Amino acid sequence: MLSLSEALLISAPNGGGLACYENRVMHVFDNFSSTGLALHNSSVIRSFHLADSALLMFYHPDGTQKKLINHDLADIHDLLVRDDVLYAVSTGTNEIVSLCTDTGKITQRWSFPGEGDSWHVNCIDFWNGRLVVSAFCEGMKHGDYYNDPLYNGFIMDVETKEKLWLELTHPHTPKAEGNRRYVCDSGLQRLLIQEDDQTHSLLHPGYPRGLCFTDDYILLGVSQPRNLTTEKNASIKIIDKKSFIQVDEIELPFTEVYDIKILPAQLVHSYRFDQMIL
Repeated sequence: MLSLSEALLISAPNGGGLACYENRVMHVFDNFSSTGLALHNSSVIRSFHLADSALLMFYHPDGTQKKLINHDLADIHDLLVRDDVLYAVSTGTNEIVSLCTDTGKITQRWSFPGEGDSWHVNCIDFWNGRLVVSAFCEGMKHGDYYNDPLYNGFIMDVETKEKLWLELTHPHTPKAEGNRRYVCDSGLQRLLIQEDDQTHSLLHPGYPRGLCFTDDYILLGVSQPRNLTTEKNASIKIIDKKSFIQVDEIELPFTEVYDIKILPAQLVHSYRFDQMIL
């Protein structure tokens, strides 16, 4: 599934933290609730799950670290680097921003109507050069998406506001790979895959969120729903790209998973994830 030269870096919110899966061994680095992860050159950028500000940590392969704080943003859910620009989803202020990686200063904002966290914008990707975001609904009041969650979610072009995928329920993790488009339709416990004129629906009970790929496999994070009392933890489902059959599973040390990234195994411990100073 993963080659010996690859490792998984896994973030988890709500009492989760940061972990790494390497050579079939799970390492937990800390239990600071975390959301989006981004890779920039050889560095890793991590967002912490804070309701009232943005806290980002940059980990470099020489073991050095840098912390950025921005009090104009809130509840960062996702990060993405493209052409040396860092994009962040500020769910608590209902916007997407680009940031200077040196200072944390906001260089551009894409704001949406309504109060903070009325849309629950959450995850971003680039599709055919277009920055897209997943959102639960077009609400006006904080938490409006709780009122009528079914089929009101969508994937939207951030610049043009064009809806590219409709009738979703709690969507997360839009991804483009080759001629396929993926989205975790989390509220209906499924992974949706658009390919040519077809849409494949893969049911995975729980709350699918977090997605990455190897040459042959889809790696899908599945959290335990927050409204259930369970002793089970989250897991990563390993799914064959051709047959869509699950062939393996990695149990996680947290009840939730947010993001999954593949790193070179030889670099994982050089970042000193377990020696972070906040």
